[in-house]
Amino acid sequence: MSAQTIAIQDLPDEKTLSISFRWLLSLYAIIPFCLFLQWFDGWFWQGFLKEHLPSSPTHFLAFQILFGTPHIIASAILLASNAEYIQRYRHHIVLMTLAIIVVFGIGSLFIPYKVFYVAVAAWTVFHVLKQQHGVARGICRLPAWAFHLLLWLSVAAGIFIYIGIFLKNSLAAEQVEWLKAIAGGLCVSLVFSAVLCQRYVSTVFGRWFLWANVFLVVSSFYFYAQQYYFLAILVPRLVHDVTAYIF
Repeated sequence: MSAQTIAIQDLPDEKTLSISFRWLLSLYAIIPFCLFLQWFDGWFWQGFLKEHLPSSPTHFLAFQILFGTPHIIASAILLASNAEYIQRYRHHIVLMTLAIIVVFGIGSLFIPYKVFYVAVAAWTVFHVLKQQHGVARGICRLPAWAFHLLLWLSVAAGIFIYIGIFLKNSLAAEQVEWLKAIAGGLCVSLVFSAVLCQRYVSTVFGRWFLWANVFLVVSSFYFYAQQYYFLAILVPRLVHDVTAYIF
């Protein structure tokens, strides 16, 4: 799934587009659903889910088969079947392929584990959120500075959340608190920035999409802070994978 801006007028059928984007927006219903699940677990199940769920939904084979694998296959088919895309971005594709070979094939032998992990985390978070913000940009019509402000605040917060979840067992208590504080501060900045930027969005539907992406990150931080790591990863991962598959 390309994270480039999707312009409404570039697509042939506006009615189909409207239905498509409403469907995409409906994916964000996973946020209130997970909030309800977390609340229900705390009040009625005495934290059973919190104690027994793994850190990531990818631990479940069914999730990978239903969401992760279709995403990868759809992206591969899209790339292989789009000659114009390959022609236009062939240099980027070659460079990225070489970079992956160098970093993962050779660099992993010399780069310290934590440094390597942070680099992978940064790329993963960037990939996920760039896609969602790229889709939303076609609807919100934000100025370039506003788009990049929201994107990079989201990515920065997401990186600290990701590190806090997957490196939690190798971090000191003080480091964990610092990560939470930084991620929380970035989420607050993201919310205030969204309030500032929403005035550039001319439609109600566009504002819904803008705030959906904001709450994608904020809800992930909330679940991380509450130690519901599975839900913190599930929310952005499910939205990302299904969005990529649809497009």
